[in-house]
Amino acid sequence: MEELIHTFETNRHGIVDQILNYVSDESGLPQSIFVYGASGTGKTKVITSLIRHSIQNAIVVNCNECFSSKLLFETILNGVFDHKPSSENQYSPYAKCNSARDFFDELEHCDPSESYVIVIDAAEMLSKMEHNILPIFMRMQELSDLNVCCVLISTLHIDLMTPKDGLENTIVIYWPQYTQKEIFNIMLDKFDDYKAFVKKKLVVTDGDTVSDSEALVEAMDVNFFESFLHLFLNVTLRSCRNIRELLLTSRDCFQKYCEPIVKQNVAMTDIQKLYRNISDVLKNSTKKTFDSIEDSNQVTSDLGSTKMQQLELPFYAKYLLIAAFLASHNDAKLDKRLFMKNHGKQRKRLQDIKSKAVVNEKLSTQLGPKSFNLDRLFAIFYAIIDEKINLNCNLMSQIPSLVRLKLLTYVSGENNVMDGNARHQCTVGLELITQIGKTVGFNVPQHLCDFM
Repeated sequence: MEELIHTFETNRHGIVDQILNYVSDESGLPQSIFVYGASGTGKTKVITSLIRHSIQNAIVVNCNECFSSKLLFETILNGVFDHKPSSENQYSPYAKCNSARDFFDELEHCDPSESYVIVIDAAEMLSKMEHNILPIFMRMQELSDLNVCCVLISTLHIDLMTPKDGLENTIVIYWPQYTQKEIFNIMLDKFDDYKAFVKKKLVVTDGDTVSDSEALVEAMDVNFFESFLHLFLNVTLRSCRNIRELLLTSRDCFQKYCEPIVKQNVAMTDIQKLYRNISDVLKNSTKKTFDSIEDSNQVTSDLGSTKMQQLELPFYAKYLLIAAFLASHNDAKLDKRLFMKNHGKQRKRLQDIKSKAVVNEKLSTQLGPKSFNLDRLFAIFYAIIDEKINLNCNLMSQIPSLVRLKLLTYVSGENNVMDGNARHQCTVGLELITQIGKTVGFNVPQHLCDFM
């Protein structure tokens, strides 16, 4: 257990200790714990490993696999009663649960003196099930009369998915992203795997004889790999901290980095030539996978008295922010004309021409942002983005992130986001949003009523 905790820096160490203290108190477990954070930050792996090592009666389920309430209930009961579907029992569950009532009827057979911890991964999927499923797991201790705690792990902020019923007794914990030092150390620990991958892809063996190329790969030490990691992370960390994506891309880049060494075209000590060899590959793969911001782009803008430099946002978050700006500074009546290709012809009347001859003080971009609801925001978002994507939890989670960054602000209905009644305003200026638009190839002024 000490080894598991020791692999994380102070901020993660504190969170791991905090969760461990909660679930270790078997005399009185908390009713529910909600852990949320970005994907690819290790929260599922760490929490499940932590609880499985610490708690005797630990049940872990994934909502992506248990996509219906029936499957979810039956899988939890299999874990509670240590039942394993197999060919001997015709892969049948411990008990069939067609409803929550069936589920709680079976839980009555549990030993009330025992403690149980149920970990529910991808908990944002619960909001897509029946309306009572999420409150059930928020209040399971109360409803079952058992000493049970539900640990829900999600990429979505709790305010976007949780009904108020049961929220008052839920412990909410934010799981932070990896720091640069943490990512560096994780990747450094996999040095042997990287060398094995390079051998597999580049080294040509000659029977039992050690070839020159194999000897060159074996001569690559940790210092050599550290130099590569510094170069790689200096480019990619500007736009991505998802460890899975970083590991996948870095492996291919490391192969390309080592290729001229194996071919004996470049010396292992010539870091500058090695980097030039992968610079284009690294830049292209980074742009494709992470939507990397161009090296020369220095985005600056005033938000009140604060200067924002090198604003880094995920790809879809940029489009959401652009859509929010357009919703804040365009009349809703003009949305069809601004964002639809087949909006029909508009007759130019003298009144229209005179109305466009406004002074600078009356421009929408100068008068300040107006409020908008989420329905209009996503309507504009889907109109301006070229890709066909579904409205999912990861997309919805970008909204509270933009609010926390103070790029969006609530005007009203902060507690009614899921009902669609919340209204927002975009707080960024025209200069900044224009620069963000350029990073994704979108012309913002062209879609503003001030410039029609």
